[in-house]
Amino acid sequence: MAVGVLVAILVLGIFALRGCLQARSDRGISTYVTAVSTIMNESGSRGKQFFDQLESPGETSDLQYQQQVQLLRGASESLLTRAEELSPPGQLIEANQATLVSLRLRRDALTRIADQITAALGDAERAEAISVITDQMSTLYASDVGYLQGAVPETKRVLEEESIEGVQVSEARFMPPPPTGLEWLSEAKVISALGLVSGTATTTGAHGIGLLSVSASGVSLSTDTTNELAASTGTIDVQVQNQGESEESGVEVTVTIDGVASSGTIDTIAAGATATVTIELTQAPETGLETTMNVLVSPVPGESVTDNNSGDYQVVFN
Repeated sequence: MAVGVLVAILVLGIFALRGCLQARSDRGISTYVTAVSTIMNESGSRGKQFFDQLESPGETSDLQYQQQVQLLRGASESLLTRAEELSPPGQLIEANQATLVSLRLRRDALTRIADQITAALGDAERAEAISVITDQMSTLYASDVGYLQGAVPETKRVLEEESIEGVQVSEARFMPPPPTGLEWLSEAKVISALGLVSGTATTTGAHGIGLLSVSASGVSLSTDTTNELAASTGTIDVQVQNQGESEESGVEVTVTIDGVASSGTIDTIAAGATATVTIELTQAPETGLETTMNVLVSPVPGESVTDNNSGDYQVVFN
């Protein structure tokens, strides 16, 4: 009789252990998929910024145009680093590899495009530079194909097999969806877009804009720790300094959370002065999950150092 009771207890213990291990496995898969989706949504947002800039550069000098591409390249590098630091569950190793390949293709393509922008906007070696940029459009297209046809269906398969519900898999693209995206694979489209860059001359003297601080509800945020924000937070305050020698105008500031970008503009800022712009969030962030908030101050014409134009902040909205 005692032996039977012990066996029954042992069996129940085994089932309980299996249940705990299964729950832990499910949480690991859900956490990983959510983290990857956040990264890919942000990458998709950077893609939209990139192609919006190509379509409508406004009064942008060739130097500023190049710097904006370099900033997006830096953001892509940061997203790749975050993805590389994740620990994928065993069932998602292949999906993880496809995601990393996609992010590397995007970083490398933006690097080569930034390197060729100046030549593509000039006269000497223009044809070769435009050819290189067009080739990199194909690389960006390949990054979408690899992610959407490789990582996404494999991730969904694992979620279905493990009966995990309520987890969203990002299907964000870097390039515009077909047929618009396919147009960028032709040199004619690239030439037409680059022809919109004004090459507006900048005023003399050093130019530079720096990100000083970011706050929410009067509380300054730190790039070194996780910042807890109220779920009701609807605005982010960004303080910027004109570190150059000339007045600047139309300085754009963008806050990106979970791939959703919100922006504001500083109309004018005198040399050496600081200004704060309040960014109204276009979408309420998801609560209870740690995510990365990127703040980007777009370079001004003639700015040569852009290392202090952006910052990443780990945030949780509760």
